[in-house]
Amino acid sequence: TGFDRTVANGLMYGLSTGLRLKNLRLGARWRVYDTTEFALWTFALSAGYGLPLRPISPILSVHVGYVFDQEMQAGLFRKSLPTGVILPPDVDVKGLLAGVDINAAYWVSRAVRIGAFIGADLMVLHRSQAAVPRSLFGVPAEIASLPLYTESGSSVGVNFNAGIRGAFDIAFK
Repeated sequence: TGFDRTVANGLMYGLSTGLRLKNLRLGARWRVYDTTEFALWTFALSAGYGLPLRPISPILSVHVGYVFDQEMQAGLFRKSLPTGVILPPDVDVKGLLAGVDINAAYWVSRAVRIGAFIGADLMVLHRSQAAVPRSLFGVPAEIASLPLYTESGSSVGVNFNAGIRGAFDIAFK
């Protein structure tokens, strides 16, 4: 993608909704990857299978979806900014997402589960060519000729996730 920084740490949070038919789970999820360098939003469809064990139920899920940036910090491409930049360029990143996770859900009650999960997401991202930003001191030719401003870029990203997941079920009979 032509960025200076290629890693970031942060939080992931989101909401999901779905349908559970015995052990099969189908749903949709929204997630935010809120890091020190960027914020990415994802919308995905998911499918999973949970083993009918209690009090702890293992659940394996897969998901596919769309990812796009909500915010890209200037620290990602600091070396590509001219001295005296007025506004950093609007860098637009979007792409596809595929992932898997496993959850160990503890049944707190008939309708409430909580437990730890681990997972991994693969993101195939694309960045469009950014416009050269304005600077108080003008933009040197060596900055204007950088890949961030002269070409688009693509990359593959891998996210490793670990956290706590809570679930609330509403049953219809």
